Formats: sequence, structure tokens, C-alpha cells
Amino acid sequence: MELWEEFTLRIISILFTVDGGGWGTPQPWESPVSTTPNALTGWLGANTTDTDVPGWSLAPEEKFGPVELSNNVVMQGAGSDAGTTRVYVTYAIEVNVRQPADTYTGRLIYSALPTY
Repeated sequence: MELWEEFTLRIISILFTVDGGGWGTPQPWESPVSTTPNALTGWLGANTTDTDVPGWSLAPEEKFGPVELSNNVVMQGAGSDAGTTRVYVTYAIEVNVRQPADTYTGRLIYSALPTY
């Protein structure tokens, strides 16, 4: 299963990007600390509990990756699990006091494509 997001936000650099981590290199959550409005003042991150996803095999429950503007694999497997494996995908959004007040909207699209 892949997650694709389309967000129309006025937040510059909203993706969770601690230490340059991408989806395949998740990082522990850190609060945004920028003092410049609209520049790294807010994060949007995601987490998957599926340890079969590349980069998510070690303690995935404590880490987040950016919700990028392309597909992020949030669940995968080598074969059918007969519906016995649960995978949780969670999201975290955090802004600091420098983030301008506004109405922010977005849309998450899940594409489930079984491939064995």
C-alpha cells in the first residue's frame, strides 16, 4: 500500500526533515524550532508499524518520516497475509509559535495495490 499526499498549505518546508531524514530513514520526532515565520516552523510527519518497509525495521513506533509529495510505501509484504497482519499508519502535525495563523487544508490518498 502506498500513501500519496496532496497538500495545499502555506507552510514552507512543512515536511518533517530532522537531520535530512527521508521516508527510508525515519527519525525520532523533534519539535520545530525555527524563529523565522513560515520557514521550518511546522512539521507534518508519518509513521508505519510495518517493519517490512525499507528503513522501518528498527523501533518504527518511535520514528517518523516526511509525508512527501510522492508515494510513500507504508505497507508491503512478500505474500498474502490472509488478513492477519495489522499495520498502523499514524500522522503527527506540530507547529511552533512562529507559524502564522491561517486555515490549512489537505488531502491524503491511499492506493492499495496487492502485488505478490
